Amino acid sequence: KNVTRLTPGKRLRSAGHTSAEIEGFDLSQPAVEKTLPFEAHVDQLYDVLTSSVARLRDDSQQYSLLLSGGLDSRMVQAFLHEAGISPRAITQGLAADLEAHCASAVAKAYGLRHEIIEPDKANYPVVAGLMSRWEHVGTGFTNIREWWTQGEVAKRGTRVATGLLADSLLGGTCHSWCYSSETGTVSREVFLEQMPNLGIAEPILRQLLEKPG
Repeated sequence: KNVTRLTPGKRLRSAGHTSAEIEGFDLSQPAVEKTLPFEAHVDQLYDVLTSSVARLRDDSQQYSLLLSGGLDSRMVQAFLHEAGISPRAITQGLAADLEAHCASAVAKAYGLRHEIIEPDKANYPVVAGLMSRWEHVGTGFTNIREWWTQGEVAKRGTRVATGLLADSLLGGTCHSWCYSSETGTVSREVFLEQMPNLGIAEPILRQLLEKPG
């Protein structure tokens, strides 16, 4: 109710009780020729990402990279490296995690500062309140740790790089969240229809919230 959808390609900037749309970061999009071989599409994607990251470079900024050590974050780091950007690498989890070991190896190979962060129990009530205020339990609290991570990463750099949406760009698992097999297109509407599936059914929620005894 009384919610306006943000214009594609725009960001929202708020100050006090006023807000305005501003230009976001635009990926150059060359014409896609469906008859080209797969290798040509890979080359096009490489060119787009290379030019986009090069335009992003600003030596007055501090950069952070969310580094899991997996394929997507390694790919992002490679493009940052080619553009001459050396970010602070941040991994969410515990030092004993396999992900942390993989990320540490990547950070060492590129000579990056590397920090492993993880919320403790004391952080969760505050973050849960923040998430419920803005998401209204719409995602079933599946992203609660990411809300904490956003705040922590913001303290460590003015610009943050992440491979989070690489799956969607390359047609991976995330793509199915907003894809309609009936129309063959992706949309925000389909994505919102999928979100309730991540929630908790009301009868179960009532049982969880009942006072013991």
